[in-house]
Amino acid sequence: MNTDKQMQTMTHQWVSVLTGTKDWPGVLVECRRQGWGTLQADRTICGKPPCLGGKSYSSGLGTHADSEIVIHSGNAMTRVRAVVGIDDNADTRIQATAIRLVFSVESEGRTIWKSPACRVGDAGVPVDVRLPHGTQSVTLRIRSVTGSIHYAHADWADAAVEIGGREIRLGSAAMLSLPVPHPAPFSFRYGGKDSAMLLPRWKHTVSSRKAGKGRLLHQVTWRDPATGLECRMDLTEFKDFPAVEWVLHFRNAGKRDTPLLEDVQTMDMAWAASGDTALSRSRGSPCTMTDFELLREPLGNGASVKMAAGGGRSSNSWLPFFNLETGPKGVIVAVGWSGQWAAEFARQGDGPVRMRAGLELTHLRLRPGESIRTPRMLLVFWQKDRQAGHNLLRRLLINQYVPRPGGKPLQGPFSVSHWGGMKSQHHFERLAAYRLEKLRYDYYWMDAGWYGPADSYSPDEFTGDWWKHVGNWTINPAAHPKGLLPLAKAIEKAGMKFLLWFEPERAISGTPWAVAHPDWFLGERGENKNLLLDLGNPQALRWITDYMVAFIRKNHVGLYRQDFNFDPLPYWRAADKKDRQGIAEIRHIEGLYKFWDALRKRCPGLIIDNCSSGGRRIDL
Repeated sequence: MNTDKQMQTMTHQWVSVLTGTKDWPGVLVECRRQGWGTLQADRTICGKPPCLGGKSYSSGLGTHADSEIVIHSGNAMTRVRAVVGIDDNADTRIQATAIRLVFSVESEGRTIWKSPACRVGDAGVPVDVRLPHGTQSVTLRIRSVTGSIHYAHADWADAAVEIGGREIRLGSAAMLSLPVPHPAPFSFRYGGKDSAMLLPRWKHTVSSRKAGKGRLLHQVTWRDPATGLECRMDLTEFKDFPAVEWVLHFRNAGKRDTPLLEDVQTMDMAWAASGDTALSRSRGSPCTMTDFELLREPLGNGASVKMAAGGGRSSNSWLPFFNLETGPKGVIVAVGWSGQWAAEFARQGDGPVRMRAGLELTHLRLRPGESIRTPRMLLVFWQKDRQAGHNLLRRLLINQYVPRPGGKPLQGPFSVSHWGGMKSQHHFERLAAYRLEKLRYDYYWMDAGWYGPADSYSPDEFTGDWWKHVGNWTINPAAHPKGLLPLAKAIEKAGMKFLLWFEPERAISGTPWAVAHPDWFLGERGENKNLLLDLGNPQALRWITDYMVAFIRKNHVGLYRQDFNFDPLPYWRAADKKDRQGIAEIRHIEGLYKFWDALRKRCPGLIIDNCSSGGRRIDL
């Protein structure tokens, strides 16, 4: 089996364990944690045959306290057998004499068997446990009762489970090499308590269905019986790629405001690390010589890397794509949120890396019937080397994310750009010149300056006051007395499509629509001050959507270029109330996505170009 196929199989197993679908035959062994080293099959932690009280064994699992090993099965397990104890070797005889370990077998959070305190040199303690009916997951746990775990080599010798009367030795079972987060790959605080404590107690349901080409969607829902809060994870599995994607939705199905929902991290999980662990990331695009510079930073013991979008624009400070490299394997993490995301990769001592990403600020109560969504997360698992991971991400994006007009992946268009304030007659002259010289462009690009009142006519970007009229999206009659449609038709006649610049989320204070509908805009009024169109306001969203659809249709716009030339974060934060922090941003980004979806649905074939002072709003 080639590397990609192996990773796809492991990814499917990862999803099955995470969601609880368990639709694979046989048994999977997952080492959720251990004090040192790597879980070994049919060997001790130091690579030798298991030995307990001077007796050698040919099979089993070798680990190191404190440890937690989870056995997953696609079918019900009925029994667990093993012989347990501290491994008897030259090192433990000298170094582990004071250590006492307790072994236990647990199912559904309940201990169903526990050993006495074991010392080095003790004879192995036999384990023979009947499991509750329908058990598909069982935990083998080891704890030190003396505190010290120095040289706490521990064995589950001759370990096996019974399924349908057949014994399966755990040393020969498949090892799940991707760490499965428990109880979920995300986290939050609710009513002052961590989600890791809450979710196992909440009602849990799973449904799965096909979701387009090569995609399988798993909807996993947790519901708090006390308050009615629902947390739904929409997790997508890709048929042909070792990758998963998910987004969270929270809904208040209760009759009262919820307790505080805080610190929502769409991704919060540990990734096994090694000595050569490093993080690759790229700078954002603040219009400097180092835009998008790729950096590789070692993550040594205790090291941490924190970053955030910057001002509410997703790639202002950092590009939200990261590659965590741990020896010959790793994971690419991508964030899908056109606002203020934050991320952290923190090495826990010399152990795993804790990966966290989500909204930078959430501290809010949901009202009855209210729902919110979070950033989208993508994980791409890779083996071999870092560049193989980068190429795998590129193939995934082309196959599953890039628009495909006419069934082919969209490529960057070959465009010729012009100032929008230039008079129509000059545009006609340019078109005639291109036809004469047989210059074959895909798009005729009209940039800013085409809008505003007649007295604001600006023949070039360095002349006039075109910038004062951003937000007044009426065609300037001095520049284009007959509107833009005659020009659009001439562009089509020349064999090109029309690309037009807009900036719908920004308006200068005093422009007509900001005056007529002050409740639609966020920000302080004043001469030449920027205002933010509140896309979280349903009326404002409906108005800008209908206006833009009508404008695009009437003027035959084939590529809609949406710019965004200021930082929205201060506007969102100022609009939030004390117990609703983060809601203005969430509603705005939800509205932005609805706006783009509506343009694509109501204007078939339209291409959207996402600009923001250059490349400051790029994300998944």
